[in-house]
Amino acid sequence: MKRQHWNTSLVFCTLCVLGAVLLAGLVAGCVTLTDYDVEDSQEETFTLPFVQNLEGFDILFVVDPSSSTADLLDGVGEMAPGMIGSLDYALLNAQVSAPQLHIGVITPDLGTGEHQIQDCTADGDRGELQTITGAGCPDLDGKYIVVVDNEVQNMVGVYDVATAVQCLIDGQMERAAGCRFEQPLAAVAKAVDGGRTPNNAGFIRSNAGLAVVLMTDQDDCSAPTNGLFDPDAQSLGAANTFRCFEWGVTCDEGARTPGSKNACRPRTADEGGLLYEPTQLAEMIFAHKSQSSVVFATVAQPADPVVVALNNLGEPYVQSSCGGDGVPGVRLGAFLELFDDFGLDDSICEPQLPDLLFSISERMASQAVSRCMPKTPADADKDTPGLQVRCTAWDVQNLGEIHEVRSDDILSCAQTQDELPCWRITEDRVCTSDYKMEVLRDTQPADGSIVEATCLVLLE
Repeated sequence: MKRQHWNTSLVFCTLCVLGAVLLAGLVAGCVTLTDYDVEDSQEETFTLPFVQNLEGFDILFVVDPSSSTADLLDGVGEMAPGMIGSLDYALLNAQVSAPQLHIGVITPDLGTGEHQIQDCTADGDRGELQTITGAGCPDLDGKYIVVVDNEVQNMVGVYDVATAVQCLIDGQMERAAGCRFEQPLAAVAKAVDGGRTPNNAGFIRSNAGLAVVLMTDQDDCSAPTNGLFDPDAQSLGAANTFRCFEWGVTCDEGARTPGSKNACRPRTADEGGLLYEPTQLAEMIFAHKSQSSVVFATVAQPADPVVVALNNLGEPYVQSSCGGDGVPGVRLGAFLELFDDFGLDDSICEPQLPDLLFSISERMASQAVSRCMPKTPADADKDTPGLQVRCTAWDVQNLGEIHEVRSDDILSCAQTQDELPCWRITEDRVCTSDYKMEVLRDTQPADGSIVEATCLVLLE
């Protein structure tokens, strides 16, 4: 599983007085910009807040309604309030006037088109938000749960987030098992595209953060056409989900030969692949949501080991990578890599869901306050290729007071060779300066800490 670390957002001095930690490790801060005698740079002190004007957060659960995920999904509701409450609090501290959360559920079932496969329909659930609630639950008024000030607004008689989320998820788990050819990534791409899925209108907001939480024991089988599902296409092998592996993944060894596989990765179209490449699916999502505003998390099978065996009919199948049913999430793992620190994963065999939901909420909360630099960083060494940024950061308690306590210098991740804590500056088109600064951590700072940074910036 990826190492999860705290992503500390920087804000200006007007937020410092709040003295509130949004989440463990997500803190307010002040930025001082200093001249280092580099041409076209200047010293300035900024005291204006630079809060992103987020409307709220949209949270999309992708639910695989199969028996192997039932125990996991049964506990999501009781863990959700901590995550949701943290986000609500983060919005309040970010001075958003009307904090609001949207929570929706879709399935990975997009059907098999004209091909008749058991338990599969032509279009499946089409990436549309599912509104059926579980037995004994009230109906949902609308297509998704609306939460304002930590209270559910549109489920009759239900105000707590835990009950509402679990009711909506239970409604999917009580349905008949969906199509075995699961296409979760393509389903997400459809769900966020209002043009293709008008039924979801209003759920995805252009000025809101988005978190996708995908829970499945299968790998992604998102296909651009339905040809892969044709049971009469004998050249594709038996009409079962091994086709998803053979035509969507490539390894050093042949797919159909029993045994361990090495260096497995998504199969490209140039290599004869019949599934979408992960980059294509990511681009579909980013066409409707800025990459900097999306957190993507999976609870799935680890991507390795990958072992092919034969069933009692002599047909190849991929064994589970961690016990139970399911197959290794090779394609899902490669997809998450495209999200850097905003792509999180957990093993479905030994899930640590509270930790995962905390990490999701931490990443999302970091979107509530801008990490944007107020000025474009100057190039401190024009003789070296690329932008050479010069900054220093500190954790500070009681800033400006007689009992001020300042940490040792926090250096750039390049200087520390990614040893944490460290800071990095990256491009972000959301920022007017086109750059943001983040402090990465593996332990929490002291309670009440803020971050102060000194950077070299360009003249206006």
